[in-house]
This record gives sequence, C-alpha cells and structure tokens, in this order.
Amino acid sequence: MVIDAFLGPLEVGYTIATFFFGLATVQTYMYYQDFYTDPLPLKILVAVLWVVELMHQICLEHATYFYTVTSFGNFTVLLEKPPSSIKLIIPLTGLVFFLVTGFLVYRLWISTESIVLVATLSVLSTGRFALACVLTVLGHDMPSLLEFLLTRQKLISITWFCGTGVDVILMAALCHDLYKQRHSLIYRASTKFDRCVMWCVATGLPSGVVGLAMSLCFRSHEHYIWIGLFLPLSRVCVNSLMITLNARRSLYHAEASKIVNIESQFRIAHAPEYKHDNDSDLASRHEIATSSSEAQFNVLDIHKEVRVEAEAV
Repeated sequence: MVIDAFLGPLEVGYTIATFFFGLATVQTYMYYQDFYTDPLPLKILVAVLWVVELMHQICLEHATYFYTVTSFGNFTVLLEKPPSSIKLIIPLTGLVFFLVTGFLVYRLWISTESIVLVATLSVLSTGRFALACVLTVLGHDMPSLLEFLLTRQKLISITWFCGTGVDVILMAALCHDLYKQRHSLIYRASTKFDRCVMWCVATGLPSGVVGLAMSLCFRSHEHYIWIGLFLPLSRVCVNSLMITLNARRSLYHAEASKIVNIESQFRIAHAPEYKHDNDSDLASRHEIATSSSEAQFNVLDIHKEVRVEAEAV
C-alpha cells in the first residue's frame, strides 16, 4: 500500500533527523564554549542555523505526529490536505543550505579570490533557495501531498539537481583549494586520518552524497525512500559546518604538539658542563642565552603559523 511505503521512510527520516539535531545542538554548545572570540557575524550565523534547525525539528515532529497518530487508520490521508508543518519543511531546508553554502562560498572567495567561480556558485545557490520558495508558494493551497508531488515533480527535480550541482562544484573547488595547501605546516604535520577528515568534512562531502542519492531516488516512482533522505538532509549540512568549525581546536592542539620544541632541544644539545665560573664560561652562557631567546621566538612564530592555518581550516 502507498501509506505503508510512505510511513516507513517518514519514521526512519524522522529518527535520523532527530539524532542529528541533538548532535548539532552539542556541536553548537561546544562552539560557543571554545570559540567565544570568533567574529560576531560567524557567531550570529551559528545561532541562526540552530534556530532554523529547531523550527525544522518542530515542524517535523508535528508532521510525523499527524501522519502516524492523528491519522492512524486513515489510509487515504495522502489524498487529503497536508498539515502546514510539512509545507514549512521545504523553505527551512532551503534556508539552511543557502546560509551554509554562502559561508563556504565566502571562505572560498577569501582563499582563491576567483570572481567567476564565486559568482557561479552564488547564482546557483540563490537559484536553489528561490526555487524552494517557489515550491512553498505553489504548495500553499495544494489539495493533497500526492497530487503536489506528481504535478510539481519536474520543478522539484530541477531544484534538487541544482542543489546537487552546487554541492559538487563547491566540493571540487574546496578540494582543489585544500590540495594547493598540502605544503602548509598544518597539513604536513597531520596524520593521514586527519587529512581525510579535513578533506571530507570541510568540503561538505556528506551532504553532497546524500543530496545526490535523494535526487536519484526521487526519480523512481516505486518507493518513497527519498523522504528518509530528505528529512535529515539539512541536519547533515549543519553538522558538517559545525564539525568543521569545532575541528579547528583539535587540529591546533594536535599539530602544535607535533612541532619540535626548538628551545628545549637547543638547551639539551648545547648545555655545557660548567666547572669553573671564569670569563669564558660566562661568555658561553651569554651566547647560549641569546641563542635560546632566538629559538624561543622561532617556536612562537611556528605556533602562530599553526594557529593561523588552523583558523583558516
């Protein structure tokens, strides 16, 4: 039955989305605990994303309750007018992607200063959000959910494939940018696992893969698996961003700990055995102290470089 094929993915998508909302909440808390000195616009962006995700979660809760509890036993519920909450999920998801993509495009602009690439991504991202708003307006008076999916199938497909195109182009551009930074201090000091995490999460690979799978499943009219992928899609996007922001702290500590302490090694390697306090010994001590001070400044410079590169990641 159609209702069985619909409720299964709905429940699975709701469960996964709820789990990822809790994860996003923890990530947001960790961000404000560790990065309270970040620029105000970035902190506002994180707060806005969490509020939008909270609204998305409330709408998802209401829609799931409506179809599984309120309409229990009603096998024609998909032919009836859907609740308002399910209509709001579309623009909220579009808003999340618009904000996250905007941040990644801005980071790409700071790193590459490519006008053509940034302009292309900006147009595609804005187009995806505009199409999501158009779908919301068109679905305001939809008589039933099934009719809306059938009559607006082409527009929905264009919206999702446009979003997939944005994700693929942005992911490729960010990967290329990370590849150019492979000779940086933080990249060379990272382990292979750290590099894989850096490349995958920082480029939004998870949301791109889920979005592509959802778009392909939507073209199949035999099942509603795409619903189970669409509902947690915005959570995957937000968590990718939050993990990227919070990873700066762990990357900084991990890579800074691998830097050789030049000052300590210099003292150990050059510490003489002082037997007499004659003039030559005093001169030698003065030379060592001067060299150690220079080494200390070199260590501070290296730590500063690691901090700047970790912030850029």
